[in-house]
Amino acid sequence: MSILQLIVTLVLSWWTFQAYRLLANYKCATQIGVRIVCVPISPDNPLWIALQTSFTSLFKYIPFDAFSFTRYCKLGWEFHDRFRTFSTLGDVFVLVTPDRNWFYVGEAEAANDILSRGREFGRPAEGAEWQRQRKLTATPFNEQKSKLVWTEALRQASDMRHSWAQQDEGGLKSTSDDTRTLALHVLAYAGFQRSYPFQSMNHDSAPTINKWKRIRTAVTNFKEYMQEQVEEEKALVEAGKRGSGKLISNLVRASEERGTDVARPEYKPLSVPEILGNIFVFNFAGHDTTAISLAYSVLLLVAHPKAQDWIREELRFYLEGELETLRLYNPLPGVPKYTGSRARTITVGKAAINIPADTLVVPHLMSLHAQPRYWGHDSLTWRPSRWKVNGAGTDSSDLGIRLSQETLLVPKKGSFIAWSEGARNCPGKKFAQVEFVATMAALFRDFYAEPVPKPGESLNAARDRVLNIVKDSNVELLLQMRNPENVSVRWFRR
Repeated sequence: MSILQLIVTLVLSWWTFQAYRLLANYKCATQIGVRIVCVPISPDNPLWIALQTSFTSLFKYIPFDAFSFTRYCKLGWEFHDRFRTFSTLGDVFVLVTPDRNWFYVGEAEAANDILSRGREFGRPAEGAEWQRQRKLTATPFNEQKSKLVWTEALRQASDMRHSWAQQDEGGLKSTSDDTRTLALHVLAYAGFQRSYPFQSMNHDSAPTINKWKRIRTAVTNFKEYMQEQVEEEKALVEAGKRGSGKLISNLVRASEERGTDVARPEYKPLSVPEILGNIFVFNFAGHDTTAISLAYSVLLLVAHPKAQDWIREELRFYLEGELETLRLYNPLPGVPKYTGSRARTITVGKAAINIPADTLVVPHLMSLHAQPRYWGHDSLTWRPSRWKVNGAGTDSSDLGIRLSQETLLVPKKGSFIAWSEGARNCPGKKFAQVEFVATMAALFRDFYAEPVPKPGESLNAARDRVLNIVKDSNVELLLQMRNPENVSVRWFRR
């Protein structure tokens, strides 16, 4: 057999096996009794994700939307689809793939039920070991850490605003890159109490010739530094001395203190590799999600001058800008759960639906956050004021009285799950909120921002262009804008 024949045989065998698995999963899905969509490739197939991420410019020309058979293969289809599928198929449907079945939920009550039943609907990688580490790593995210986050975020954002305000008439195109720098610096301070001066990427002249070599060096140095920090903190614990106050200090101490409870094996101390792994997760998850949210929020405010005025007036409601941004542009497209080895039953409307074992159950975040029945007829419009609930005195001419009577909207349970919900919610929620509010306060309290129009373009047309660039987003592991550098922004003192 020639090499070509061997390759053809292997490819045909693989496709035959995939077709068999797709058929088997389809038969399983028919037992659920809801609408079904079949796709030839699972959305979480690693090779498929790598291809789409590496060849973004090529894949954007593929007409995924032409057929339902291919629409759901696109990485991040949830963002582009929003609630369209649920409008035609109902509040739940099953996405059948060769790897597994995905049970998508677009009703708030059912989503809230799933998220509140953490023991029944866990995450695919969860187990006793995950639960042990979650208990030990939740302690470091406390009010003391929030003070550190507030202080450093305010300082970094003030320096960033000062740098932005020094730009020439051409403005700056590094908004997205600069928010990444800010988020990284805040993490460095909260985690290791290392404060670094802010420098805009607009001025970055660092060589990129040996990028991969620099990455390898950075990874090696980071690991060595972390190991040194762990050993130093363990020595302080053994000597009975106070900790350094760093995030890694909190992790080591929480682990050591709770690990002394021999009657509770679930509190077994974290090993050094486990501590290092959690620090990496905190840095990856906390850095990227926060940086992306900040970039979206800044450019959305650049496109909405009235929102800039409003958010400046109501400093205490800066959080509304973050909530509205996360509602429409959440970095995570969904919150996957798993039935595990047993079938589970949920109620959707008045119907009880039995979900088979080994099924991914996904409260569809992008749909829940945009459903008109929960968010009104303008559910796809970015409008932070929707989070403001007016009280009895909000028609007063006195700003203090108006603000005292306004409260924050409490969405219907299950309709807003930006940080997930229940026992498995994001432990860094408060961290992210504090960082966001401090950054927005420093940026917009005394300054306002405008897009730089292109030749022959009006200011309003430039703002519309910014909105289109924001909407032109795609998922590459996380949701992000394709070309944020195409927006030039100028900052002015009020």
